[in-house]
Amino acid sequence: MKKLFLVFFTVFLLVSAIADNPFIYLIYHKDIMINHFILEGKNIPTTITETNFRGELEPYPQIDDDQIYQRLQIAYQAYDNKEYHQAAQILNQLYKKDKSNPFLLNQYARALYWSNSKKSFRIYKKLIQLLDHPVHKKGNYFYIDTSKYQDLPQQIHHPEIATEMTDLYNQLNKKFKTQYNTIDVWFIEAYWKIGTLYLDRKDYLSGAYYITKALFLLNNNPKLAEQAFGYLAESYYFLDKPALSLYCAEITKQINPENKYVEYFIDQIAKQKDKKMQKQHSKELENIVKDLYNLVASGPDRNSQCYAIIQKAYELIKSKRIILKLIKDQESGILSGAELLISSESQIPVIQVSDKLLSIYADCPSIVYSILIHEFQHTLDYMKDPQYFLSIRNNELEEFLYEMDAAYIEALFIRDYLQPIYELSPFENFLIMSLENDNLAQFSNFFKQTDMNLVYRLYGLRKDQEKSYTDDLAELIRTGKELIKNYEYQHDKEDWERYTDIVSLYSFNQYVPQIFYDTLVGKAGNQESPDELNQKEHSPELYDIYLKISELMKPHLEEFETYYQENLDKFESYYH
Repeated sequence: MKKLFLVFFTVFLLVSAIADNPFIYLIYHKDIMINHFILEGKNIPTTITETNFRGELEPYPQIDDDQIYQRLQIAYQAYDNKEYHQAAQILNQLYKKDKSNPFLLNQYARALYWSNSKKSFRIYKKLIQLLDHPVHKKGNYFYIDTSKYQDLPQQIHHPEIATEMTDLYNQLNKKFKTQYNTIDVWFIEAYWKIGTLYLDRKDYLSGAYYITKALFLLNNNPKLAEQAFGYLAESYYFLDKPALSLYCAEITKQINPENKYVEYFIDQIAKQKDKKMQKQHSKELENIVKDLYNLVASGPDRNSQCYAIIQKAYELIKSKRIILKLIKDQESGILSGAELLISSESQIPVIQVSDKLLSIYADCPSIVYSILIHEFQHTLDYMKDPQYFLSIRNNELEEFLYEMDAAYIEALFIRDYLQPIYELSPFENFLIMSLENDNLAQFSNFFKQTDMNLVYRLYGLRKDQEKSYTDDLAELIRTGKELIKNYEYQHDKEDWERYTDIVSLYSFNQYVPQIFYDTLVGKAGNQESPDELNQKEHSPELYDIYLKISELMKPHLEEFETYYQENLDKFESYYH
């Protein structure tokens, strides 16, 4: 008597799979029959309710036919030598004589797996049909009652995984109509191999199902478990089950952090999730803009500048000529919760809105509207002359001027449309107060840290064609000297006064170099670029003023920034 077949697949059968793993749900949708397994401490047949069990593989059957045995040995040797075609030829001759022998089917399909996968798939399917529908129940077998696991999705505290598992449950019941989920431990490798062949054919449900059957008894082998979970991550990804795919990919990475196979699915799921969220949030943002448009459309003055800006922006957003995009922003505050960006490829304006700003819309819609109209003004400025707008993006002086234009529109909008119907936030009240009292000078002083009146006056020099470059330079020098002469830091001054004193000095040093460059180019015909220009050479006296102002500010810059940040935080705290 000789053993008919050798064990080719390393099998660990002391402890089976752990029920807490949701992937096992693919075979928990009905009771499981374990065949050819000697259950420790139990008579057969029996039914157990636990998936952790101990025992050992039932011995393989033996054969008396020496000729068949010798032919098999030759086939085994050819297979071990990777001579798969030769092994398949020998096994094909034996298979033709006994096409219902599961062991011959298994060995024949196994050899064909490497030489003729199409035919291997057909033979494996025939084998699996025999295993799934055993005609005679012989040997050692038992059942696992899975009724307590059949509501497993409801036991999982992850709604996405629960929903995906329930859907797979329904698909499996339609596709596999056997009484039990049979697992014949003599043929674990067959489940694995046909699972991979199904994956090659893009039948991911069947592939995952059979891979799971093999994994049920192999998951305590790290190498095989890593590969199996990788295949499951792939299957669930293409079955549009991203939560399960990510779950299996993460387990794969836990087993082997260096695994690269699942990284594609992890990356793609993240991109798909981001795209889905962007689509959802874009719709939310578009609805907010629609609400904003309806607000101004039903307002007191359809001829107002604010109405024209919002109407135009609304039309451009609907036609996708302006894109709204939500971003996760943990750094900036509510008041800087939107920003205009220009796509480098399409040149289409994109208004990025932070998730923080979106999150307060239900409670503070007015501030969301205010910030959006501010960005609408920037966007329409860009669309009037894209080339010029982009050319001055690194010009701090021009950016300040554009910012003040947008702030002016924002203030008008708050005063005329929001104030009558909303409870305004401290920021909004401050903005319209500054509009009424000083045409936004206080707003500029605090929120832009810029002395608006000083900058506007000096900016006007370059436009006055009646005055020469020499006249302009003299005025810049005179203004700088006057600031130095009049500046006196006094502790007994109010915090706001000390702050605005520093703002004036800061504004001079921040913007005068650009004003000097513009008048030098515009009126003196200088051809140097801003990077090439050496202001010290052109005007040592003005350069010396910059240095003196820097020395005056230096001891108080920390106080200056602290005052600004503390008060900005007070404005921000209203929204939290």
